[in-house]
Amino acid sequence: MKTASSLLALFLPLAAQAAETQYAYQLPPATTVEIVKPVIIPANHSRALYQYGQPVNFKNMDLYEHHCWLETRKRESRLQTVAPGRARIMQVRRGSEDVDQLTDNVITRLQLRSTQQPALSAIQCEIWTDSATGFPRYITVGELLETFGGAIAIRPLKSDF
Repeated sequence: MKTASSLLALFLPLAAQAAETQYAYQLPPATTVEIVKPVIIPANHSRALYQYGQPVNFKNMDLYEHHCWLETRKRESRLQTVAPGRARIMQVRRGSEDVDQLTDNVITRLQLRSTQQPALSAIQCEIWTDSATGFPRYITVGELLETFGGAIAIRPLKSDF
């Protein structure tokens, strides 16, 4: 019995590390995204932009570094606050689009659904990359969590939606 618990104690940190290094597009549908801290969406916007662990505006964002946003279903004329709660990933999409002949915009999009947060729509992460490198640089789960600076977490499936 001691051997089984020793193996479990060894396996759990390795599993957590593997989850953080996996690409976000590899998250299976039904994975839980938890909003841990309130997220403020500015008036006349439908998304809150994050980079380097803090909210940013588009003018101050570095497009050549990972940046993500939490998106709601509609734009409001007033400030919106997304309260802590849970959402389930319904669909994961990835791809890239040409910005110009030398630059690609690499995109990972997690479509969300929540009865607790019906206004929530998606999390989207992007980075502009040099198309000459020949491969896109998709965001990992760890980078996504770091980009949001503790405002969200990825949790195992919970059945209380």
